[in-house]
Amino acid sequence: GEEVCLGYGCHDDDVLLRCYGFVPELNPHRRCALPFPLDSLPAEQREWASKNGLGQGHHLTAEGPSWELMGAARLGAATAVELERGAALVILEGGTVSANCERRALHRIRK
Repeated sequence: GEEVCLGYGCHDDDVLLRCYGFVPELNPHRRCALPFPLDSLPAEQREWASKNGLGQGHHLTAEGPSWELMGAARLGAATAVELERGAALVILEGGTVSANCERRALHRIRK
């Protein structure tokens, strides 16, 4: 007979264990949930983050923080001047607001 290979899709360890009953030793889709404390943001920013998809999906992978986690951290790290100059749009596009904002955002994630 021929070898049969099953594909389980791109799932993290939690989904594989709950749905299929196993966890592979090496999973390229391994990730760690890391909720960003949106309550640390001012109410207006918290509401904006939630409306624009930055309120959930916060996790780390071998490649780094998820788009949602990095966006929430960038929003929290942006200065009032950066926000006035359109930082929110830059964040939604996945861009870097400024080098200082990026450092502050990464520092917030590491906390």
